[in-house]
Amino acid sequence: ITGRGVELTWPSQDLPILRTLLGDDQTVDIHYDGFTGDYSVVGDVEIRGGDLFFYNRSFYLKEGMVSFSENESRFDPLVVVRAETRKRTHSDDSLRIFLDTDTRLSALSPKVVQVSSDPPRPPSELLALLGAPFGGSVAGDEGDLLALAGGVVSQFSLVRPIERAVRESLGLDLFSI
Repeated sequence: ITGRGVELTWPSQDLPILRTLLGDDQTVDIHYDGFTGDYSVVGDVEIRGGDLFFYNRSFYLKEGMVSFSENESRFDPLVVVRAETRKRTHSDDSLRIFLDTDTRLSALSPKVVQVSSDPPRPPSELLALLGAPFGGSVAGDEGDLLALAGGVVSQFSLVRPIERAVRESLGLDLFSI
């Protein structure tokens, strides 16, 4: 049973592209055979917060779930999330930008993320506002890598440790600089 402070981070705690806070009182069945090393993790867990680092910025997880159907040969949960960030447009209007995805962790990339906004804007305009490295100069897997990793060094080596320390010392679920 989950409780306060239970997190799922991917790909690692030191460089989390995805950091989810799992809902309280959620149940996951975990079975382990000490003789064979076989294990299974099965269940659906609601997400109650966290962040998704995409396009060199943090998107705050508004809702979602993690679905586990894992074993010793494969650990790749299904993640369904809706994340949000705010951005000022060139005309100084406030724009809420949403990322929605329903995919396995291993497949999490710009190719499987849907971008939308309030007020509505075309996806190409939203990607340009976010500074996404798409277009003629960067394509395919290289573009995906840049979208996921752009700014990772500064974000994770400088800012994330400070955010984590403030969250832990004040007992907060979310804190972002």
